[in-house]
Amino acid sequence: MADLSQASPATVSRCGMVYIDDFVLTYSELVSSYFQQLPLPQSLQQVMLNSTVSFLPSIFAFLSKTPSPIATTPIQLTFKMLKFFQILLTPSLVEALKNVKYPGLSQCRATRSSRRKS
Repeated sequence: MADLSQASPATVSRCGMVYIDDFVLTYSELVSSYFQQLPLPQSLQQVMLNSTVSFLPSIFAFLSKTPSPIATTPIQLTFKMLKFFQILLTPSLVEALKNVKYPGLSQCRATRSSRRKS
């Protein structure tokens, strides 16, 4: 079954699934939970979380205007994006990211804005 939003409780039970409505679990909560579980420094997790949550609404707006043969919700799209991200996040990449000295999003913005003024 592709979409459980129209399924009866009996169907959901037979499938062995738990249906959580999009109003209960938001895409930002899903992304937050995902990044908290990554074995990366807290500062990098926060930058990744902030970046992801900030660009997702624009992606959802674009995709809502694009014809699609399959109806999807923001939470479904977010889940698929995180699955794809997990595929890319190999153990060697995780180790490399642990050693990166990331200044943080606020410092990057300050650097970019000072470059624009000069």
